Amino acid sequence: MMRAATTELTYDWLLRNKETIVAMIPETFRSGIVPALGNAFCSTDRALEWDGFIKSGAHELPGYERSLAQATESIRLCAALREETEDELIKAMKNYE
Repeated sequence: MMRAATTELTYDWLLRNKETIVAMIPETFRSGIVPALGNAFCSTDRALEWDGFIKSGAHELPGYERSLAQATESIRLCAALREETEDELIKAMKNYE
């Protein structure tokens, strides 16, 4: 999920194979691992989508709340940083063209 070039493809695969993936992770660790997969995202829209996705399978992830809160916070912070610095970064990169 963290590789930008394949994040969307991996996410699509994860959505299609959710049950298989969850079943492979021992129940003891599911609530921490599965929500944290969303840390790769960087938009407020995706934070909302990820929140809904995890909550839709909450019955399989007992105790997911803290890990989900951390993941969505990370996604929102990335989005805010991107929004705040994107223009400046693009401008700086143009100096190297």
